[in-house]
Amino acid sequence: MGVGTGCGGALILVAAATVTVLATVLTLTTGGLGGFSGSALSSGAVADIPAVMLTLYQQAAATCTLPWTVLAAIGKVESDHGRARDEVSSAGALGPMQFEPATFAAYDQPVPPGGASPPTPRDRTDPVYAAPWDGLAARGEGTRAGTPGVKYP
Repeated sequence: MGVGTGCGGALILVAAATVTVLATVLTLTTGGLGGFSGSALSSGAVADIPAVMLTLYQQAAATCTLPWTVLAAIGKVESDHGRARDEVSSAGALGPMQFEPATFAAYDQPVPPGGASPPTPRDRTDPVYAAPWDGLAARGEGTRAGTPGVKYP
């Protein structure tokens, strides 16, 4: 069995993706892989993130316990902050946060303010708001703001 196949390969790919996102978070927040300064952005990162995406990352993060810089890192890695949102991966993932349609459907409700109706992973707003719940729900954490008592998953 080659690298990238089976459960072991999947774990390697998940680990590599996690390292990529963490390195991107560090680069966004510090301008490099030096010290970590929380949610402050380097001036280079601010210049790289379109204002509409920066606002969406911050607003979506306010609905959960995930720092907005993590959403920004995912957006950078997956679509260069929505610049390549029309790309479709070989696995069928699409949109600015590269959701597979079935995964997106599990986290597309409630529709966020400014989201498409019906929700779509190709929209800028919907997948940015769904992204934190994809990861948090997988760990059984959190409740979504505006839906008191609703536990994800």
